[in-house]
Amino acid sequence: MTRLTVDVQEVETGIISVLETTIREPLTILTFLAAMFFISPLLTLFVLFVLPMSGFIIGRIGKTLKKKSHLAQQQLGIILSIIDETLSGLRIVKGFNAEKTQSAKFSQQNQNHYDIQMSMMRRRELSSPLSEFLSIVVVCIVLYIGGRMVLSQSTTLTAEAFIGFMLIFSQILNPAKAFTAAYYNIQKGLASVERIEQVLNAPVTVQELPNAKAITGFEQNIEFRDVSFSYGNKMVLQNININLPKGKMLALVGHSGAGKSTLADLLPRFYDPTNGQILIDQTNLTQCKITDLPLWVL
Repeated sequence: MTRLTVDVQEVETGIISVLETTIREPLTILTFLAAMFFISPLLTLFVLFVLPMSGFIIGRIGKTLKKKSHLAQQQLGIILSIIDETLSGLRIVKGFNAEKTQSAKFSQQNQNHYDIQMSMMRRRELSSPLSEFLSIVVVCIVLYIGGRMVLSQSTTLTAEAFIGFMLIFSQILNPAKAFTAAYYNIQKGLASVERIEQVLNAPVTVQELPNAKAITGFEQNIEFRDVSFSYGNKMVLQNININLPKGKMLALVGHSGAGKSTLADLLPRFYDPTNGQILIDQTNLTQCKITDLPLWVL
């Protein structure tokens, strides 16, 4: 639920931020850079050397934000899972006097989410004062270098031109900060994209054969022949042999966790057996169309 709601919203925020920044700011920056280059090519090249260094520092912090954002979204999913589990099983929780246990479980996960969120917010809010500080540092460096160039009189840069250069340069800083804010939103969005892709690219474990047979029912029997199934390393069914003749009513009896539901789930091919075969009128279930199975099996 978190991946389909909150994560999608984070991706949307990141895309909108990128679109706003890439459409509006580059033209402004290029215009000011052209004017600066016209006034002093040497000083402009120095600015182009210094600015990427500050962007590198901000980028390093942005990478940690991506990791924290991924953890925050994951933790939010755990909290929603606990809420759903508690509300849907409220009668069981109250019947076993488990209110305090569930409350403590929720409080612990909620505190973990709070800690991650605070850490992430500190990194994100750090972007504004950090970009301001780096901007001031860059301005001071440019003032120092430009001032020496004017005072040394070894270049054609005059005091009036240098003042004009600094005025234009100051106008570049705000668009550059906008790129910083957009970068942080992109990092959060990329973390959400990774979580969404885990759902979209989840492997399909049950595959239908290209020449699968269409079926509408069966005439004789359904047979489980040496069927085994395991969830990972946990063996649930082992060497099951059952013959289910048509027209007969049968019941599966066993304690909880014995594999009754798993055995039934194998018929509509929610899973495939780890070993063995399930036969419908002597035709292997894997040779039938998956979409036809629930119509008559269930």
